[in-house]
Amino acid sequence: MSALAAALVCASAGATEVDQYNFTGNGNDSIGTNNATLEGGATIFANALQLNGSGQYAELPPGILDSFTSLTIEVWFTWATNTDQTWARLFDFGSGTNSYLYLTPDVGSGWTSPGQSGFALLAPLGGSERDLQGPTITPGVETFMAITLNGSTATMYVNGVEVATKDIINTVADLNSTTNNWLGQSEFANPYFDGSIDELSIYNNAQSSDAVLADYNAGPADPIPEPGTALLLLGGLCLAAVSRAIRRRASR
Repeated sequence: MSALAAALVCASAGATEVDQYNFTGNGNDSIGTNNATLEGGATIFANALQLNGSGQYAELPPGILDSFTSLTIEVWFTWATNTDQTWARLFDFGSGTNSYLYLTPDVGSGWTSPGQSGFALLAPLGGSERDLQGPTITPGVETFMAITLNGSTATMYVNGVEVATKDIINTVADLNSTTNNWLGQSEFANPYFDGSIDELSIYNNAQSSDAVLADYNAGPADPIPEPGTALLLLGGLCLAAVSRAIRRRASR
């Protein structure tokens, strides 16, 4: 994509991406101020957050989803193994075991198809956990997953393709202000995620299926941006969207 085309895309998109974690040397938020803190000996290597499934995770600031009425979270990851990983979290944003939303590559018993991927939300309003189930995730293969919440309608995408959608009753706003916002750790005593997270992006809207597919096709960002280009575009106002377009990898 040319720099001019990237600028036009950014202008039309409304700049709804509010946080992006590229893990290119640190856990900093490349477009916001919600920097991630590495915990339990977690490291960054090969431009990815490396988690060994044994107490390692990253923590994002409390209240990161405050004021959201809709949501998109996109994540590029490689699952190292599916052994002893039931209920391990790619991300888990909540305030304990009665208020959370999470994405796992491996759901357990009680779900329709144990061993497949799943998303769930439980709001502190009473009632039961609302869930959405996706396909089996293959370890050792870099995978792109996205969750959108358009009001109470949840949709899951894998590698740019919609795989599940339904009304889950509650919305992201029903969670109130979340205090535990983690990559790789659960609100419950579940296994820590074993693998790497290459990139995670948070949007304060429900991205369209076309937008999710475009992000998948663009790939996770390369750590070396095209020199000077972003500074020439829209006075830097669309840096995040432009940098995604001009820094994408040539292949995955």
